[in-house]
Amino acid sequence: MRALQIELNGQSLAVAGSEAAVLLSAGISLSIHESGGTLDVSGMEDLGNDVSCHLSWVEMIDLVKGDRVTVKFVEAATATPPSEARRTDSPQYAAERAAYEDDLRENPLGPVVLERKQADARLALYWKSDPPIVASFESGREFISCRFSWHSFRPDRCRMTFSSFSQVEALDRTGGKDWFSGTLNVGEVCAIELGA
Repeated sequence: MRALQIELNGQSLAVAGSEAAVLLSAGISLSIHESGGTLDVSGMEDLGNDVSCHLSWVEMIDLVKGDRVTVKFVEAATATPPSEARRTDSPQYAAERAAYEDDLRENPLGPVVLERKQADARLALYWKSDPPIVASFESGREFISCRFSWHSFRPDRCRMTFSSFSQVEALDRTGGKDWFSGTLNVGEVCAIELGA
């Protein structure tokens, strides 16, 4: 099976994968209004009959300056069991979805003023032997995201995206700054480091 092998500062966190997976995702995010960053690793299984199962291996681990996350796209015989699995036909999922939709109706999404706690923070992407690509909060941007996404319909590659954006750009879906996009092939590795 295809999997994402995730390490934090050289320590293994998970081999995220499942024989029934249709999606695997790992993301490293920075926000200008928080100290440090976050790491999440998740996925989705297709259980048939229009039922999916949302998987989580790493849910919003806090990252600090100097932390280095390594993502390797692998073929694995075994994977780390997810820490959480929620079927879309479960009462828990239905209740969470209803609460989310109620919250959106009561509190529509819109830009808010963010305190600029880490205006000089950076994320550096290390891939192959190239010099690192360093993303920043330039031009009033408030978020930096590096995401790895694998889909079963393209099983031999894992897409990488590295971007920064503001709240307005995210809500209007007008983009932001694309620092890099590319593909990891099976066996390839990439590292992301939080810096300032």
